[in-house]
Formats: sequence, C-alpha cells, structure tokens
Amino acid sequence: MWYRTNRVIFVGLALLMGAAEARGQYIFAGQGARWVHTLHFAEDGAISAIHGLISPQAWYHNGRTYVAYQGEMNAPRVTYYEHKGEHSGQWGPIVTAGENPLGDGDTHGAPSMVVDKQGYIYVFFGSHGGKQIYKRSKQPNDISEWLSMPPVSGGMTYPCSSLLADNSIVLIGRAGAHVSPWVERVGTNLGKTWGPTRSVADFRPNGIYGTVKPGVDGKTLHFTFSLTQRVNIQGRATD
Repeated sequence: MWYRTNRVIFVGLALLMGAAEARGQYIFAGQGARWVHTLHFAEDGAISAIHGLISPQAWYHNGRTYVAYQGEMNAPRVTYYEHKGEHSGQWGPIVTAGENPLGDGDTHGAPSMVVDKQGYIYVFFGSHGGKQIYKRSKQPNDISEWLSMPPVSGGMTYPCSSLLADNSIVLIGRAGAHVSPWVERVGTNLGKTWGPTRSVADFRPNGIYGTVKPGVDGKTLHFTFSLTQRVNIQGRATD
C-alpha cells in the first residue's frame, strides 16, 4: 500500500547511542574490571521507554535530532541533540510534553513524533484503544512549552506519524484494540484540522500488527504488517 509523504531523515539507534556520549557517565564494572563508559541521554526512561510498533521516536530537523520517550509515569519526555553551532555535540534539556492518561500501568501509550517544515514539533501519545491525544510545541524549534490539541480520533493504538510534502501530517494506527483495522488520518493547518478516517488494512476477524516507513522517493509511505490469525482451541476462539 502506498501513501504520499515528504522526505524525512530518520536517525538510527546506533547514531543516538553514539551521540549520547554527551550525557554518559563512567561506572565501575566490578572488582578487577575496568571502568566502562555507559552511553545514555536520560536518567528517567521507563521500563518501556519506547514501543516497537510506534514510530518514529526521533526526528532530525535543522541541525537537531529530537527524541521522544516515556519517562516517569510513562509521561512523554522530549529532548534534542545538537549537531552544529556552539552547542554542537551536546544534549538539550529534557521536558515533559504532557501527562499520559494510561499512567504507569500500561506502556502502550509511548510517543510518536514528527517535526513539520516550519519546525513545529508534534508528539502523539497516551492511547491504547482510547482517544489519540497529542501535543504541539507552542513555538517552532522549541520544546519548552506545549499546546494541548483536540484528540485525533476516538480510538487508536500504535500511532505512527509521517510528514507529507505539503506539510500535512499522516497518522496511521490501529483503530482500536486487537482485531480492529488499521486506519489513517491526515492533519492540516498545523494539526488543527484532521480529515476523515480511511482504512489502510482490515483482516477481521484476524488482527494484524503493522509498521510505517517513508519511501526513498520522499512521496510514499510503506505499510508492512504481520497477520495474527484467530485459532480455535477446544471450541474457543483466541487472539
């Protein structure tokens, strides 16, 4: 399945870990062992700081790599790494973009992020079949203040965000729980307006787990998925 999108630069985990040296620390690895340099950029990552089906968690824009993860109480936390200028090689402050309604009892609400062409930062988080909420930075290229935006949908899980060439945002995720179809919505007007829900893949009564990646041409999205069939065990259907 193909969707129009804008070219974006995704930063791999290896790059983030290498860049994290700015917030690393040396620890002693045991008697007779040598000092080991740990690579990390935060001290408050939750047990599931990210979720494998939710993407992206990092976005490069204008000399910075922005990163979103779950911190204390699974709240969305945002920071950035400077690639150029007087602060090159350093991490910025870590801020809380909002409160996760799932609290610390459900890690499915990990954040997905996108930065538009103007530098506004969008963080989608806090949904596991419920309202897909998100925050937008109050100013471009600034993570210090966040605006609460209307929910994208009444029910979504695993939000995956991408940017289109016209600066609109495509959000693809599962419409609810388990066997719900995966759908997309397109946001415009700095995320204030969202178009109708459109089905991407529907295999009911079977469920799927999907992921979204941008095409190399900068105009397409690739949606890949695995099928989870319902199996009848002793007369009972299971997911």
